Amino acid sequence: MKRFAISICLFLLLLLGQWLIVPFFVYAEDPPNVKEISNIGELRAAIAEINESTEPNLSYLLELKADIVADQDDKLSFDKGSTTIKGNGHSLSGFDQLVVSNGAIVHLGETGDTLRIDGGWDHPTSTPRPLLQALGGGTINMHEGTIIDNRDISHTNSLATVVLVQMNGIFNMLGGSIQNCKVSDAGGMYDGCQSMICVNKGTFNMSGGSIKNNRVKRLSSPTITNPTEFVRGAAVCAFSSMVNISGGSITDNQIITDGCSGYGAALFAWGSTVNVSGGSITDNQIITDDGSGYGAGIFVLDSDIRVSDTQITGNSIDGNQGYGGGIFAQDSDVSITNSLVAFNSAGGAASDVCFSLTEDGTHSLNLPSVEKMNERLAEGDERNITGWYHDNPDDRYSESNPTEQLTLTDNLNKDLYLVAGYSQQEPDTIDISAQVNWDDQENAQGLRPQSITIGLLENGNPTGKSLRLSHSNNWRGSLMGLPQSLSGSNIEYDISVEDIGHDYYTEISGNASTGFLITAHLKPVEPQPDLPAPPPFPDPIPSPIPSPSLNPDFTFELSWQTGEESVPTIQVTTSQESPLDETDSPNPIPLLPKTGQATSPVFLNFALLIFGFVVLVRPKK
Repeated sequence: MKRFAISICLFLLLLLGQWLIVPFFVYAEDPPNVKEISNIGELRAAIAEINESTEPNLSYLLELKADIVADQDDKLSFDKGSTTIKGNGHSLSGFDQLVVSNGAIVHLGETGDTLRIDGGWDHPTSTPRPLLQALGGGTINMHEGTIIDNRDISHTNSLATVVLVQMNGIFNMLGGSIQNCKVSDAGGMYDGCQSMICVNKGTFNMSGGSIKNNRVKRLSSPTITNPTEFVRGAAVCAFSSMVNISGGSITDNQIITDGCSGYGAALFAWGSTVNVSGGSITDNQIITDDGSGYGAGIFVLDSDIRVSDTQITGNSIDGNQGYGGGIFAQDSDVSITNSLVAFNSAGGAASDVCFSLTEDGTHSLNLPSVEKMNERLAEGDERNITGWYHDNPDDRYSESNPTEQLTLTDNLNKDLYLVAGYSQQEPDTIDISAQVNWDDQENAQGLRPQSITIGLLENGNPTGKSLRLSHSNNWRGSLMGLPQSLSGSNIEYDISVEDIGHDYYTEISGNASTGFLITAHLKPVEPQPDLPAPPPFPDPIPSPIPSPSLNPDFTFELSWQTGEESVPTIQVTTSQESPLDETDSPNPIPLLPKTGQATSPVFLNFALLIFGFVVLVRPKK
């Protein structure tokens, strides 16, 4: 009965395993098809295989094993599955366009990978198209370690320079960099929208990486027909789209115009929804000659923009007229919270935020509190933001004119030019000196180090600043121009000696105001105690003890009794004495006292094994 129950349990366990475990193997995602790519021919063949495949949930990994140089007529189109292009430190260059459509997904690089996409163009008489394009539900994911650069073209009639996202396409910038790209004569049929990334009825998500050091220029005498009168966007341009920036940086991008206007060097958005919830937009610039600049950081028109936990600083407009060095918002709803929008500049008015209404109706404007902006100042920044102020060229806020302070209100219904007023006083500074005196009898033992490093402490914490003192500077020096206070509180400075060596110890006296004196004392040489005489060499090592024999004679007897109490009887005896005698070793080892016939543990275990077997197989009564 027990055996039957055990069989049933085993059967049920097998069924349970079939139900729980097997599906993980049956429905597990197939590993990607790996293709090693060493030349453009292999790349073309791999893309053709991807597009012609009928497999569901298609996944490919294209591993570059060399730098791949394509023909400028090559259009690399992906319209199926999910494909990762892994660079392995190599580059992809020379192609006309990489297009992702029809719901396909292309990953540029992956975590821990390095991939460079060289956007160089060698035919100045031709009009290059965007380097990358996501459309028709296609998605391009750009990962950390991927660099797109060297897109240096004279002009283009296309809607973007590096990435075009349209018709429900998606571009996710998870990391990497789009950098050092140039358009030397923007304009053409698309109204000067030759920014690095253009989103037209699509989505751009940026959570990491950088868009930096890109230039879009508009000449007064362009080589193209029907020139436009402005340039829109150097980094990102969006029309009727969704833009989400939650990390990364957009920095040092420029619009340069000759006789026309520039809009939004970092971001231009028209009829779009813009969410900026992290990262930084800094040091972007509009440079105009007899033109105007609007929103060196961000320009939005007929849009909804929400900015939080973001730094928008150092953006500037250099030219005849400038409005909104940080943000220019026209006929839009603007909400800025917990952010730093300050220290931008504009040549005309509204250094930081320009809010303009040109049509009937009302739009809302929410500005960040002064306290929150001051909290986000970099450590050591002595500037202090004191409020939002009405600003124009004739009434710029200053310490002597702290008037027209504005309250933070919604539903504004007239033109306003706003600037974050701040005092930029030079902080009081202090010079801290340090000198080393040596107490080592003029280096009589030659142990003095060549130099020592003195570290600076600020309120007990290392600052990373240091002095290196040596014989060449007479063992003295100073740290110059250190601030005396931080956020209204005095700073307590101290020093530490970082590398004096093990032959010296130091005493420090003085303070930040009078200077620090480090006295380096040579450690006294402690007398060495007399060493005892070595012990005599030991006698020769005795010979090993011989091993006992393990082959004793034995007899084995098994009897079985039947009756009411069935008890097996086992008797095991040995007949051979141990060969090891007390006199065989020069260092005798006492043996256990003999108490009769002894049984070896090995044989006892063997006997017990037989006994257990008999109990198991004996017939039942």
